[in-house]
Amino acid sequence: MISLLERIAGQDQGALEELCRQTRLSLLGRIRRILPDQHDAEEVLQDVYLQAWRMAPTFREERGGVSAWLFMIARTRAIDRLRRHRFRPESVGQDREWVDSGERPDQACLRHWREDWIASQIRGLAPGQRELLELSFYEGLSHSEIATRQGLPLGTVKTRIRAALERLRLGFQQS
Repeated sequence: MISLLERIAGQDQGALEELCRQTRLSLLGRIRRILPDQHDAEEVLQDVYLQAWRMAPTFREERGGVSAWLFMIARTRAIDRLRRHRFRPESVGQDREWVDSGERPDQACLRHWREDWIASQIRGLAPGQRELLELSFYEGLSHSEIATRQGLPLGTVKTRIRAALERLRLGFQQS
Protein backbone atom coordinates (compact mmCIF):
# COMPACT_ATOMS: atom_id res chain seq x y z
CA MET A 1 0.00 0.00 0.00
CA ILE A 2 2.99 2.29 0.43
CA SER A 3 3.45 2.39 -3.34
CA LEU A 4 -0.22 3.38 -3.75
CA LEU A 5 0.24 6.23 -1.28
CA GLU A 6 3.37 7.39 -3.09
CA ARG A 7 1.40 7.43 -6.34
CA ILE A 8 -1.46 9.30 -4.63
CA ALA A 9 1.07 11.87 -3.39
CA GLY A 10 1.92 12.34 -7.07
CA GLN A 11 -1.79 13.04 -7.79
CA ASP A 12 -2.47 9.63 -9.43
CA GLN A 13 -6.27 9.25 -9.32
CA GLY A 14 -6.04 5.59 -10.33
CA ALA A 15 -3.99 4.89 -7.24
CA LEU A 16 -6.64 6.52 -5.06
CA GLU A 17 -9.32 4.38 -6.71
CA GLU A 18 -7.26 1.26 -6.01
CA LEU A 19 -6.72 2.30 -2.38
CA CYS A 20 -10.49 2.77 -2.06
CA ARG A 21 -11.15 -0.69 -3.49
CA GLN A 22 -8.66 -2.27 -1.10
CA THR A 23 -9.71 -0.48 2.09
CA ARG A 24 -13.34 0.59 1.67
CA LEU A 25 -15.03 -2.28 3.49
CA SER A 26 -12.69 -2.37 6.47
CA LEU A 27 -12.79 1.42 6.89
CA LEU A 28 -16.57 1.55 6.55
CA GLY A 29 -16.85 -1.19 9.18
CA ARG A 30 -14.64 0.77 11.55
CA ILE A 31 -16.62 3.96 10.95
CA ARG A 32 -19.96 2.17 11.47
CA ARG A 33 -18.82 1.14 14.95
CA ILE A 34 -18.85 4.82 15.83
CA LEU A 35 -21.59 6.08 13.49
CA PRO A 36 -24.39 3.56 13.04
CA ASP A 37 -26.12 5.63 10.37
CA GLN A 38 -25.08 4.34 6.93
CA HIS A 39 -25.39 7.75 5.25
CA ASP A 40 -23.21 9.46 7.88
CA ALA A 41 -20.67 6.65 7.70
CA GLU A 42 -20.42 6.89 3.91
CA GLU A 43 -19.95 10.65 4.07
CA VAL A 44 -17.16 10.21 6.61
CA LEU A 45 -15.58 7.57 4.37
CA GLN A 46 -15.50 10.10 1.53
CA ASP A 47 -13.88 12.60 3.87
CA VAL A 48 -11.25 10.01 4.79
CA TYR A 49 -10.25 9.50 1.16
CA LEU A 50 -10.29 13.23 0.48
CA GLN A 51 -7.97 13.78 3.44
CA ALA A 52 -5.76 10.89 2.31
CA TRP A 53 -5.55 12.53 -1.14
CA ARG A 54 -4.51 15.85 0.38
CA MET A 55 -2.23 14.46 3.10
CA ALA A 56 -0.51 11.65 1.18
CA PRO A 57 2.67 13.73 0.68
CA THR A 58 3.01 14.10 4.47
CA PHE A 59 2.69 10.36 5.23
CA ARG A 60 5.75 8.91 6.98
CA GLU A 61 6.11 5.14 6.95
CA GLU A 62 8.27 5.16 10.09
CA ARG A 63 5.25 6.36 12.09
CA GLY A 64 3.13 3.36 11.11
CA GLY A 65 1.49 1.59 8.23
CA VAL A 66 -0.95 2.96 5.70
CA SER A 67 -3.86 0.98 7.16
CA ALA A 68 -3.23 2.34 10.65
CA TRP A 69 -2.98 5.86 9.22
CA LEU A 70 -6.29 5.47 7.38
CA PHE A 71 -7.99 3.97 10.45
CA MET A 72 -6.78 6.89 12.55
CA ILE A 73 -8.18 9.37 10.04
CA ALA A 74 -11.46 7.43 9.90
CA ARG A 75 -11.82 7.28 13.68
CA THR A 76 -11.05 10.97 14.08
CA ARG A 77 -13.49 11.99 11.34
CA ALA A 78 -16.25 9.73 12.70
CA ILE A 79 -15.85 11.06 16.23
CA ASP A 80 -15.86 14.65 14.94
CA ARG A 81 -19.12 13.98 13.11
CA LEU A 82 -20.61 12.32 16.17
CA ARG A 83 -19.68 15.31 18.32
CA ARG A 84 -21.27 17.68 15.82
CA HIS A 85 -24.53 15.74 16.08
CA ARG A 86 -24.26 15.73 19.87
CA PHE A 87 -26.30 12.54 20.07
CA ARG A 88 -27.16 11.54 23.58
CA PRO A 89 -29.55 8.85 24.86
CA GLU A 90 -31.85 11.55 26.22
CA SER A 91 -32.52 12.68 22.65
CA VAL A 92 -33.67 9.24 21.50
CA GLY A 93 -37.38 9.21 20.95
CA GLN A 94 -37.71 12.98 20.68
CA ASP A 95 -38.43 14.89 17.51
CA ARG A 96 -38.03 11.92 15.23
CA GLU A 97 -38.44 12.42 11.55
CA TRP A 98 -40.31 9.54 9.96
CA VAL A 99 -38.75 9.77 6.55
CA ASP A 100 -38.85 6.96 4.05
CA SER A 101 -35.65 5.12 4.85
CA GLY A 102 -36.62 2.00 2.96
CA GLU A 103 -37.70 0.29 6.18
CA ARG A 104 -41.16 -1.15 6.53
CA PRO A 105 -43.18 0.81 9.11
CA ASP A 106 -43.19 -2.14 11.52
CA GLN A 107 -39.40 -2.41 11.28
CA ALA A 108 -38.98 1.33 11.89
CA CYS A 109 -41.34 1.16 14.85
CA LEU A 110 -39.44 -1.78 16.35
CA ARG A 111 -36.10 -0.02 15.82
CA HIS A 112 -37.40 3.15 17.52
CA TRP A 113 -38.79 1.09 20.39
CA ARG A 114 -35.39 -0.59 20.84
CA GLU A 115 -33.64 2.79 20.81
CA ASP A 116 -36.04 4.09 23.47
CA TRP A 117 -35.57 0.98 25.59
CA ILE A 118 -31.78 1.19 25.37
CA ALA A 119 -31.89 4.90 26.25
CA SER A 120 -34.06 4.16 29.30
CA GLN A 121 -31.64 1.44 30.43
CA ILE A 122 -28.70 3.81 30.06
CA ARG A 123 -30.55 6.51 32.02
CA GLY A 124 -31.08 3.91 34.77
CA LEU A 125 -27.35 3.43 35.31
CA ALA A 126 -25.54 5.05 38.22
CA PRO A 127 -24.45 8.55 37.12
CA GLY A 128 -20.73 7.69 37.29
CA GLN A 129 -21.24 4.59 35.14
CA ARG A 130 -23.51 6.37 32.66
CA GLU A 131 -21.09 9.26 32.16
CA LEU A 132 -18.13 6.96 31.51
CA LEU A 133 -20.16 4.78 29.16
CA GLU A 134 -21.28 7.86 27.19
CA LEU A 135 -17.71 9.13 26.92
CA SER A 136 -16.62 5.73 25.63
CA PHE A 137 -19.41 4.96 23.19
CA TYR A 138 -20.85 8.30 22.13
CA GLU A 139 -17.65 10.33 22.08
CA GLY A 140 -15.37 7.46 21.14
CA LEU A 141 -12.81 8.11 23.86
CA SER A 142 -10.45 5.34 24.92
CA HIS A 143 -10.36 4.22 28.54
CA SER A 144 -7.06 6.07 28.99
CA GLU A 145 -8.53 9.28 27.55
CA ILE A 146 -11.54 8.98 29.86
CA ALA A 147 -9.31 8.42 32.90
CA THR A 148 -7.29 11.52 32.04
CA ARG A 149 -10.36 13.66 31.37
CA GLN A 150 -12.17 12.54 34.52
CA GLY A 151 -9.11 12.44 36.78
CA LEU A 152 -9.75 8.80 37.66
CA PRO A 153 -7.43 5.79 37.81
CA LEU A 154 -7.53 3.71 34.65
CA GLY A 155 -8.62 0.62 36.59
CA THR A 156 -11.62 2.50 38.02
CA VAL A 157 -12.71 3.58 34.56
CA LYS A 158 -12.46 0.02 33.23
CA THR A 159 -14.32 -1.42 36.23
CA ARG A 160 -17.17 1.10 36.01
CA ILE A 161 -17.61 0.62 32.27
CA ARG A 162 -17.52 -3.17 32.64
CA ALA A 163 -20.12 -2.98 35.45
CA ALA A 164 -22.35 -0.71 33.36
CA LEU A 165 -22.18 -3.06 30.38
CA GLU A 166 -22.96 -6.02 32.61
CA ARG A 167 -25.99 -4.24 34.06
CA LEU A 168 -27.21 -3.42 30.55
CA ARG A 169 -26.69 -7.04 29.50
CA LEU A 170 -28.67 -8.32 32.47
CA GLY A 171 -31.45 -5.82 31.77
CA PHE A 172 -31.62 -7.01 28.19
CA GLN A 173 -31.85 -10.65 29.26
CA GLN A 174 -34.69 -9.86 31.66
CA SER A 175 -36.79 -8.03 29.10
